[in-house]
Amino acid sequence: MKFFTDCKDKEEAKATFRELAQLFHPDHGGNAPLFMDLKRQYDYFIKNGPLISFGGRAGRVFKQDIPFDHPIHYRIKQLEDQIKYLKNSLDVCHNIKNEYLDKYVESCEKINSLQMKLNELNVIIHMINAPKTFLDHLKAWWYAK
Repeated sequence: MKFFTDCKDKEEAKATFRELAQLFHPDHGGNAPLFMDLKRQYDYFIKNGPLISFGGRAGRVFKQDIPFDHPIHYRIKQLEDQIKYLKNSLDVCHNIKNEYLDKYVESCEKINSLQMKLNELNVIIHMINAPKTFLDHLKAWWYAK
C-alpha cells in the first residue's frame, strides 16, 4: 500500500485519505484511476488494519518475523493450544463412537444368535406337535370311513 504505509492507526489513515482525496478526486481536477486506487487502499486499511513491518519488510507477517517478546506470540501459543485441545477432543469422540459401534455390533450378534436358537426351538416344538396333528388327521379319516 503506497498511500498508507506510514499510518499507524485508522485515525491517521482517515486524515491521510481526506488530504489525498482532495488532490486526486475527479471533481477537483484529479485522476479518477488514481483516486479509485486510493479508495481501494483506504478500504483495505480500514478493514485489515496497518501492515506490520519488521526489518524493512512490510506485508504479510510470519511468526519468525515478529520479535519473540511481541504479544502476538502469546496469542499464537493460545491458538495452537486450542487446536491441540480440539484434536484431542475429536480423538476422544472417535474412540467413544468406535466403542459404542463395537457394542452395537456385539449386541446384534447376540440378537442373531438368540433368534437362531428361537428358530431351532420353534422347529422342535413343531416336530413335537406334528405327530399329534398327523394322528388326529389319521383318526378323523379312519372314523370318517
